[in-house]
Amino acid sequence: MRAIKRLKERKLASVERTEMDWHLEELQRGSGRMNDLDVIVVERYRGNVIVDLIRTIPGRAHFRTLLLVCCIGGTERFPQGESLAHL
Repeated sequence: MRAIKRLKERKLASVERTEMDWHLEELQRGSGRMNDLDVIVVERYRGNVIVDLIRTIPGRAHFRTLLLVCCIGGTERFPQGESLAHL
């Protein structure tokens, strides 16, 4: 990302540069962990009918889909789609 590149190149005092570098490393580690979790989530719910259906909603990434499925539970408790919409 351009913002991260700019933060890496920005001239800062020694103490500030050290702290900025630490935060940038933490951001990189966090991004790596999120990527690892995405792979696990995709593998775990591959072929799940409900997950596949929710993934057809624009903007539904795998993790958000998993979160929604965990929140609503089984779809059989909703007699109609409108019932789910009123939650």
